[in-house]
Amino acid sequence: MNSPVHALARPIVAIAISAAALFLPGAVAQAQTSAATECSARAMGPCVAKANAMKARREYRAAADYLEPACRRGIGDACREIWPLLLQAQYGIRDGARFYAIYDQACAAGDADACGDAALVAAGYSGEVPNRQFSDYRKVRRYGEPGCRGNDLEACYAMLRLYADPESPFRNPDQGVIYARKSCEMGEPTSCAIGSNLIGDMSTTVFAQRSAEALWFSEKACGHGAQDFCASLPNLRTLAARVRQYGPNDAYHMFIVDQGFSFNNWGGSVAYAVNEARNQASTRYAIRRVAELGRMNYVNQNDLYTIEHYYGGEQAGQLARTELARRQRLDERERRRAESERQRAAQSAGSYVGSGSSRSGGYRPPPRSGVVRCTTYEGYGGGTVCKED
Repeated sequence: MNSPVHALARPIVAIAISAAALFLPGAVAQAQTSAATECSARAMGPCVAKANAMKARREYRAAADYLEPACRRGIGDACREIWPLLLQAQYGIRDGARFYAIYDQACAAGDADACGDAALVAAGYSGEVPNRQFSDYRKVRRYGEPGCRGNDLEACYAMLRLYADPESPFRNPDQGVIYARKSCEMGEPTSCAIGSNLIGDMSTTVFAQRSAEALWFSEKACGHGAQDFCASLPNLRTLAARVRQYGPNDAYHMFIVDQGFSFNNWGGSVAYAVNEARNQASTRYAIRRVAELGRMNYVNQNDLYTIEHYYGGEQAGQLARTELARRQRLDERERRRAESERQRAAQSAGSYVGSGSSRSGGYRPPPRSGVVRCTTYEGYGGGTVCKED
């Protein structure tokens, strides 16, 4: 299969085949007998040529009969011609069982391309992507392993889907990363993004420990035009360096803080470190960076009280205390201004009836932002890869 997505760009061809050629038992038996006789010799070229002529005349079933013996012997040209005839709707055959029976022998005969074709179909990518009608995850390894050993890209990609797809009963992220790397190195762009996401979905400690590997995948995905992966590269590089200095746990939480900063979520980053991570290294780092960036006004009041309480004798505690004092001065200034306004209003209106100014009981930061970015790829995946930052 040169590309399992190309069929999407083709219109459905009207099938105009005579009933005598397609459905009469005598005609079918005659075609199969001729194919078996003419295509049993070693020279398969004329047989394939005759099948292509039949295909041009829209004699699709007869063409498949002539191509089958050649494909079973591992003749690549025959296999490339027969799989669409057997599987794609416009040819009117749609016979998955026959496809697998033929490709069992073709793959065993040593045709790596045939192994890759069969592995893709078993993984659910039969040229009309995605097409699950003929998919069978149990068959993927049968074709995918020998095909990928023969450096067939489609076979390696099918093995990646076997271990990466959420619906696959054989899902195994560690194995998926192995095939993602090989497919990515062979130039399949979706594989690079999937590899990064597979590592990103692992436990926080494992993700941090494998951050250098995630960085490699993200750099490749960025190189293929996935801008959301490009945006994460600086923070991933910092994470990989911090693991050696701080250990995976602290480095991971500091990475999440940096991710929040990348989207100007200053208060949310501090709140994550204080309330969700409850991590000393990330809390110290978050409050220091927010102060350096001049964004202390975005930090939640309660988070400042918590930092002041637990880090009172450190730089973090001092920064929180300074910000709380600043807000207290502002509150007092506002209280005095409101009182002055009330008194002026009372003097101008005579007897004053009403209440003093009202204020909210504390600072409220902007809502946290959860950002999900999706990238649509051309290629064997033929779909969209989403990544949560």
